[in-house]
Amino acid sequence: CYLVGQSSLLVKCAEMLLENDFRVLGVCSSDRAVGEWAAAHGVPVTEGIKAFEETLREAGEFDFLFSIVNPYILRKEVGRIYI
Repeated sequence: CYLVGQSSLLVKCAEMLLENDFRVLGVCSSDRAVGEWAAAHGVPVTEGIKAFEETLREAGEFDFLFSIVNPYILRKEVGRIYI
């Protein structure tokens, strides 16, 4: 799965996902705490939404995209990537 958003809520959700055997493949966030969490868990971080959309395109199929306290607007084409 991929995560996009900010705050300690994203970090807590990511922890819960890992605890339940999900693979967090990447995160889009400009939040420092999210970046630190991702680095500690070996999860790639993308700060800009356009770069993140490209990451998703390159990734191909994946199961979930979680938007948690997300200040970004994802283009509707992004939804077609993982459907």
